[in-house]
Amino acid sequence: MLDESLIAKYLEGTLSQEETGRLYAWVKEAPENKEFLMGIKETYLTLRYKGDASLADTPSQWRHLRARLGLRHRKRILGMLAGAVGVAASLLVGVLVGFRSGADKQRDTFLSMGSLSHIETAAGESVSITAPDGTRITLCPCSWIEYDPTHWEKERTIMLRGKAFFDVAKDAVRSFVVSTPYFSVLAHGTSFVISAYPEDKTSSVALQSGSVSIDLFKDGSSTRLLPNYSFVYDALSGEYVVQTSEKKDEQWNMVVFENESLLDKREDLKRKFGYTFIVPDSCAGLTYRASVGNESLGEFLSILEGITPKLHARIDRNEKTVTFYLSSE
Repeated sequence: MLDESLIAKYLEGTLSQEETGRLYAWVKEAPENKEFLMGIKETYLTLRYKGDASLADTPSQWRHLRARLGLRHRKRILGMLAGAVGVAASLLVGVLVGFRSGADKQRDTFLSMGSLSHIETAAGESVSITAPDGTRITLCPCSWIEYDPTHWEKERTIMLRGKAFFDVAKDAVRSFVVSTPYFSVLAHGTSFVISAYPEDKTSSVALQSGSVSIDLFKDGSSTRLLPNYSFVYDALSGEYVVQTSEKKDEQWNMVVFENESLLDKREDLKRKFGYTFIVPDSCAGLTYRASVGNESLGEFLSILEGITPKLHARIDRNEKTVTFYLSSE
């Protein structure tokens, strides 16, 4: 019988390496074990969106859970289902069995690629990872990292596409390097955020503590960053600026509007909610100063319409689109 605590930790994204191995063994025992985990995943994905909550067949899932595992703490597990939206619980299923979710249509996560460990998140998901040296990494939506654990004792090198927070364990012997499409970051026992989505016009590094060195691939130039400063690289011009960082520590995993429009933040919103945002040019003049954190899609749209009465949104849950329009349109 599977230990119920593994289910709880699975939903929270806090399984240790040993616990992951135990759950992996259980999943490999029978095909229905994999199907069961996928069913739990579908339940909390449904709960992610306020308007879809009524569609979640939670009682049925619970009965199946009890029948399969003999669990007792119903309130605890169902609370985890409702609260796990911000945690990439589905990633563990990817780690264990490498499936593709028909609902998400996202890429496989935690793939084994030779000796490389590949960790990936889908839209609206984030996951916390502890590297072999104790470094803590939080991977944001629509992002992936790769590293070679077999070489970790000699060198700590990670490839990143997307956005992640790093709290690097100090090591006087081994350097810690994060490679992005345009630059690499050498950390000196520090905490920092890198945003490096290939489709974005800019990539950035925001330093919270310690120091980092940034080496550009284009011309080999290097710059050093101090706390409360950020490095912003323009992919089109190849130029960069170093400036004071205005974002607070708790904002790094949010969609932050800094006098920006919905047009400016379409990609960030898509990564957060998993919907394509269709914004007409007539909305370009509507700018905001706000942060979007744990709000659901419905909550975000309600707040937006509350502060901009002439702005409205149509949601197509089949096509996963949000179309904005003004009252006169």
